[in-house]
Amino acid sequence: MNDELLLVTEAGYPWAIGGVTTWISDLVAGLTDRRITVLGLRFDTDVEQQPLPLLPRGVRFIDVRLKPGIEAAQAVSQAMAACQASALGAPGIIHATSTGFAGLVALELSQELGAPLVVTEHGIAWLPDNDVLYSSPLRFAEGGNQGGNQGNQGGNQGNQGGNQGNQGGNHGGGGGHPSVLFWDRAGRATARRIYEHADIITSVSAANTAFQRRLAPATAPIRVIPNGVQPGDQAGSGAEPARMHRPRTIVYAGRLAPEKGLDRFIEIAALLGSRHRSLRFEVRGPGGAGLAYRAACERLGEASGLADRLVFTGPLPRRQLFDGADLLIAPSRLDACPYVLLEARAAGVPVVCSQAGDSAAIVAGAGMAVVGEARVFATAVASLLDPDTYAAAASATRAPGRTSYDTMLSGYRTLYADVSAKRRVRRGA
Repeated sequence: MNDELLLVTEAGYPWAIGGVTTWISDLVAGLTDRRITVLGLRFDTDVEQQPLPLLPRGVRFIDVRLKPGIEAAQAVSQAMAACQASALGAPGIIHATSTGFAGLVALELSQELGAPLVVTEHGIAWLPDNDVLYSSPLRFAEGGNQGGNQGNQGGNQGNQGGNQGNQGGNHGGGGGHPSVLFWDRAGRATARRIYEHADIITSVSAANTAFQRRLAPATAPIRVIPNGVQPGDQAGSGAEPARMHRPRTIVYAGRLAPEKGLDRFIEIAALLGSRHRSLRFEVRGPGGAGLAYRAACERLGEASGLADRLVFTGPLPRRQLFDGADLLIAPSRLDACPYVLLEARAAGVPVVCSQAGDSAAIVAGAGMAVVGEARVFATAVASLLDPDTYAAAASATRAPGRTSYDTMLSGYRTLYADVSAKRRVRRGA
């Protein structure tokens, strides 16, 4: 059996910090029993990016640099030429990380090479029906486009979306980040076409399947394999009840992007800070393509009245993300199976989060999942600051969860075995 796995991804790994990059990094590091090639599609920039030092030993990388505004057919042609130039053979399985450009390239390769196709979705925004992403005072879609206008100007590094399917779906999330797939009408048509040819359709989030089911063939199962982390991935403080008399540090961790709700975090911090003078707040995460959004949020922070009690730390190493943190606020407007919640639990840090995606199920008793704007979050945080309530949540972070790293890897090993067996049965029929 050919054990080579070709992962087709776009605009993120291994340069961008985010959930998809983490997912791919964990997958290629854990599947040591397979030969892995990563076909990375990225949009050309003025800054030369060097991904190779971030790649695990033994993982081959095919770098495809696309011009902003390129049509899908041209992107597929360029990617195919890059594969041919790199002497890519026929992999045992082709796995696309989305139904955007990555999905279109993976579909073409699958049909040309005769390899089975797996498609995984991460975050999904169904547009124009879903217009919650930019329901904030800061209406940005980084990459030069205006956000919130019924999804017709999705991110995708400034590309224009919705032109009769040529873009294969808009990738937005505050800067063309592949953690979010914008499904406008054209993107949905592209996703439907890819799903019709996929051997297995998967998602990292149970919440995503409601969207996927509307496009997938009626008889096609959709397999959910949640993201997972190892307890050792995070060395955070995990505040104990004995520390509760000290000033507490409340953090936002992750990309600085509209769908992650950084502006909402600052509003929550302002409400809490005016009532609890001992609290301090930190924004831990990279600006990346969202520099304009970050600048707007920094101005919002300057006007919050928190002064030096609100600090933007910039990006931190994964193992240090929750060092000194006592509580995480994750006010995402859009999410799937967010790593930041898994990592907070692994670090012993309680959480107040939105109910986006699978967030409520991940947090469970290790905090609170709420619906609403800043005041609702502030009320939940204030109740969690009660020593007994906080102690119970901190204790719950240590309870075993279903979202472990080993469980995730086992899920993909089983998936790949199943798709190989399915293809063998077809050939033998």
